[in-house]
Amino acid sequence: LWQCDGEWRMAIDIETETLITFKDARNEFPQNPSKRTIERWASVGYRNAWLETVLSGGTRVTSKEACRRFLRALNTRQEDR
Repeated sequence: LWQCDGEWRMAIDIETETLITFKDARNEFPQNPSKRTIERWASVGYRNAWLETVLSGGTRVTSKEACRRFLRALNTRQEDR
C-alpha cells in the first residue's frame, strides 16, 4: 500500500500479478482506449482514480489485476455520486 493525496492505494504485487505493457493493457478495457489514454490514466488519473504501474527493466508497465482495480474504482466512485 502507498499513500497519495491523503488516500491509500494498492500497489502492484510483481510476484503474483500478470504484468502487461500499456499497449497490451488496451485489451483489458471494454472501450479499447489508446496507449496515450492508458498513460494518462497512470500519470494524472481519471475521476480521482489512477491506474497502478511499476517499472520493469526501465519500461513502465501495469497489470491485468491493476486494470480491474482501476475499473472497479471508477465504478465505485460513480455509484457514490
